[in-house]
Amino acid sequence: MTAAVGHNVPMPIVYYPAIIERSRRGYGVFFPDLPGCTSAGDTVAEAATNAEEALAGHLLVSEEHGDELAAPSELHAVEVDSDVAKWGGPSCAGREADD
Repeated sequence: MTAAVGHNVPMPIVYYPAIIERSRRGYGVFFPDLPGCTSAGDTVAEAATNAEEALAGHLLVSEEHGDELAAPSELHAVEVDSDVAKWGGPSCAGREADD
């Protein structure tokens, strides 16, 4: 997911990895680098769209409060939870899921 913080100041685009998990009621999304920044949706597309909005809001509020933001992790550095089924979709940025 991408985010640019700051309304009048040009900011570099930063990519935060988002983890999408299937649940009984749809899909949940969280950002490992940003505790508390979560979202959900009935479909993967809806969850991803909602996650972009959650990320933008989280970063904006963090900026307003003067919070220091964590640097985004590289995708390959994000730990895989062995209890979560792997999905080799677009969020894997071209990487094939390990079996």
